[in-house]
Amino acid sequence: MIEMRKNKILHGLSCLLLLWSATAYGQAAGVVARVNGGDIEVRAFERRVHEYLQAQHTNVGAIRNPEKYRRIQREVLDQMIGEELLWQEASRRNIVATDADVEAAVADIAGRFGSVEKFRMRLAIDGWTEAEYAGRIRREVSTRMFVEQTLLAGVSVSDTEIHEFYIDNPEQMRRPEQVAVRHILIKLAPGSDAAVVEAARGRIEALRIEAAGGADFAQLARVHSEDSSASNGGDLGFISRGQMVRPFEEAAFALSPAEVSGVVRTIYGLHIIKAEARRGGELIPEAELREPIHDYLYSGKRQQAIRDEIARLRNSAEIEVFWAL
Repeated sequence: MIEMRKNKILHGLSCLLLLWSATAYGQAAGVVARVNGGDIEVRAFERRVHEYLQAQHTNVGAIRNPEKYRRIQREVLDQMIGEELLWQEASRRNIVATDADVEAAVADIAGRFGSVEKFRMRLAIDGWTEAEYAGRIRREVSTRMFVEQTLLAGVSVSDTEIHEFYIDNPEQMRRPEQVAVRHILIKLAPGSDAAVVEAARGRIEALRIEAAGGADFAQLARVHSEDSSASNGGDLGFISRGQMVRPFEEAAFALSPAEVSGVVRTIYGLHIIKAEARRGGELIPEAELREPIHDYLYSGKRQQAIRDEIARLRNSAEIEVFWAL
């Protein structure tokens, strides 16, 4: 692989939006990389970086570290080089989507927008002409056909592999543990002084003593809780791990049904929690998990087959990178 790094990257927008400079060595401006003579253009590259950030729900302006942005760019470019290699190999083997294949794929995508007009509007907003977009879809469909017809022809998952995965990963084979809870909240503003905290603690400790003594927890919540669940007797229903803030979760999952917690402090204030019921945690029968395990293992093998093919193609490819990433 020939790495050609030319010209420094000019930084703008907090050194994150990188600008293209024409090289002084006769290379065409507007090309990020060349793969066996096939150009990866700046415009396509920038669009893919934007799509990557959108998929990660990240705004470029929120990335403060220039190296992090460059790392994202390198990852995107590496992916585009791999896609270009697969597309070239599909073309070499004459595995190319027909016009009918492309029209069907585009129609399917357009259908998700509700109307052709909305689809075309989306293309325009994203900077696509219909011809450019059809070209991208042709490459994607062709590459998928190539992968399915050649790389995946011998890929399968055996019953033995499914069983071994089930046996080797017992914690992943359990139903999610859940606990049904009610709670009472006495709110505390962030930074409350010691006197305010102590007063709130006194109020909720008194309620805890009443609840532990057999008082109706739901009625106590209706009268005293400052949470929006008060009108429902403090009922939060079944909660799962990772759903609540950590101190609340740890206290809730430590309770047995009908047990009332001690006072728990969170960012919202002071709570007492009552467990109503528990469920989950038991091992799911292997028969129920055969299909999802199969799909998981098959997906892993599929991705590995693609990675292996890209590595093979890269070994004999001439790849020039013109943008210093």
